[in-house]
Amino acid sequence: MPVHDTPPLETAIDLHHLRRFDLNLLVVLRTLLETTSVSETARRLDSTQPSVSRMLERLRADLGDPLLVKSSNAMVRTVRGTELRPLLDGIMGLLQSMYRAPETYRLFAERRTCTIGANDSVQAVFAAPLVAALRRLAPHALVRFKPVPYPNPMRALLDREVDLLLVMSALDNPGYRVQVLFESAFACMCAAGNPYVGDRTDVAELAELPYLDVSHIGVISAITDTIFASAGVRKNTVAAMSSFLAAPDVIAESDMVSLVPTYLGPTLAHHPGVKVVPLAGETAPHSIRMVWHNSTHFDAFLGEVRDLLGQIARARSGPASISHTARG
Repeated sequence: MPVHDTPPLETAIDLHHLRRFDLNLLVVLRTLLETTSVSETARRLDSTQPSVSRMLERLRADLGDPLLVKSSNAMVRTVRGTELRPLLDGIMGLLQSMYRAPETYRLFAERRTCTIGANDSVQAVFAAPLVAALRRLAPHALVRFKPVPYPNPMRALLDREVDLLLVMSALDNPGYRVQVLFESAFACMCAAGNPYVGDRTDVAELAELPYLDVSHIGVISAITDTIFASAGVRKNTVAAMSSFLAAPDVIAESDMVSLVPTYLGPTLAHHPGVKVVPLAGETAPHSIRMVWHNSTHFDAFLGEVRDLLGQIARARSGPASISHTARG
């Protein structure tokens, strides 16, 4: 049975082989195949006919085909030349994209996806306004929120599993960039009818009550441990869970309490069975940070998304609208 060689789906690029050729000649070849005229090609490329003729001879030698042949008083493309024409159009388009000046970027024409790692509490702040803004400013683009990829979220940035992270964790690594979006304190969430919690409470009072510990990977749990310890008391933890957005159903109609970030207060208070009340005294705030890898810092699309997230964060402190200013 004869064996037929099947070309591989992907062929490794032989850079040593490519170095033998003058890739600048591809611009000349593309123009020659379009015009089928040495003189017109010379005019368009601001060159001379003898120079273009010499370049055509080099292309014929490199590609092993005449490319253009005389027919009566004109030149026509060979079969190989006809095959190369659309291929060269694609190559020229890719080169134009690669050398595109930053000021020519149009967010409205963007069709890529931006993937953001953020847990449910942070998504509750950013998802709705960011999706709405991108649907207006970049209707063909896609933003995808997903949980922060553990155990190594920073590696996920390097591997482009995610493009941005919205996290509480501090970071000091020269390979990554960090922007603090906003800072938040904590409040107390409890059942709307909890007789032990008034319109304002303090940590010492909460230490006497059963505590629901809510933390996705332990970051918030560690922060609230510190808040209780600063008051000289400890949490009376009776249950633990990972989702703030599910916590109101657990706390409603119970005697449990929980410390929640103040930025989630309005969202959680929508549940008719709970209330969110401020803590007396000051507690150390924590920061919500946006993190991205250096390798994506100059990507125009991701830069636009970062700008929008910054605007959303700033809008939390007062009336503001989400706008778009062309980057360049």
